[in-house]
Amino acid sequence: MLAGARAMYVAQAFEEKCRSLLRIGHIVAGIESDPIAGLEDLVERVPKDKLLGPTLTDLASVWPDAAQHHVVLSSAREARNYIAHESMRFGIHSRWDNPFERMSELRRMVRMLAHGDNLVSTWWFYIEERHQPTPSWLIAEYPTMIDKWVFEPVWDLLGDPIQPDGTRDGEA
Repeated sequence: MLAGARAMYVAQAFEEKCRSLLRIGHIVAGIESDPIAGLEDLVERVPKDKLLGPTLTDLASVWPDAAQHHVVLSSAREARNYIAHESMRFGIHSRWDNPFERMSELRRMVRMLAHGDNLVSTWWFYIEERHQPTPSWLIAEYPTMIDKWVFEPVWDLLGDPIQPDGTRDGEA
C-alpha cells in the first residue's frame, strides 16, 4: 500500500504540473495575441481543467516542446491512469495471483510515469529558474530517484526486491 500511495502522489503531481503548464501557456498566448489585456481578462480566458488526455492534447498547442514528446507524455498518461485506477485492486477476483507480478507491473508503470514527469518537471525548471543552468545530473537521475522513492521502503517488507531491470535479487 505504501508503494501505491507514493506512486499515486507522483501521478497526481504529474497531472497537476501538466494542467499548470497549460494554464501558463494559455496566459502567454493571450498576452501575445492581446498585449494590453489585463491579468483578470487573461485568467478569465484560461479554459477550465480537463482530464489528463485532453490536457496533454491542448498542451501541444501552447507549449512548443509538447508535440515532439507526444509518445513520452502519452505513456506517462497511461501509467498515471493505471496507477490511479488499477494498481491497488487486490482481491479475490483479481487477475494478479502473485503479488510480485503486481508490484513488477506497478514498477513498470512508475518508470513510464517518471519519464513523463521528468520532462514536465524540466519545463517547470525552465519557467521557475530560467537564468540557472539546467541540472543535467538531476534530469539524468530523476526516473531512478522516483523508482527508489516509491519502492525502496517496500522491498525490505517483501523480502524479494525486484531490481530496476525486472529481475529479482540473485537472478542473472
